[in-house]
Amino acid sequence: MTIFAFILSSLALLAATISVLLVLDERKRNKKRNTALLQYVDSKITETAQGITERIKALEEGVVPDYEKAKAAANAVNDFNDGISGILGFDPYKALQAQ
Repeated sequence: MTIFAFILSSLALLAATISVLLVLDERKRNKKRNTALLQYVDSKITETAQGITERIKALEEGVVPDYEKAKAAANAVNDFNDGISGILGFDPYKALQAQ
């Protein structure tokens, strides 16, 4: 019976030791993972900040979004709307007056 208790306690000690080693290894792995994630986020923030800085410099130098292209696009949409309204016989002014 004493030998059985000795073997059982030895196995329990071995299991506890392995458990502690696994916990320590997991902590080390989590530290590495968190460090890698932090470096990745820092690099992405740096890239984004550089892109924003370049766009701000371009705006300060006078490069602005093309206002004439935006105006032409708005006119094209208005012309399209007028064409569809003409085809369907819809008059927005009469609809407003009816309300």
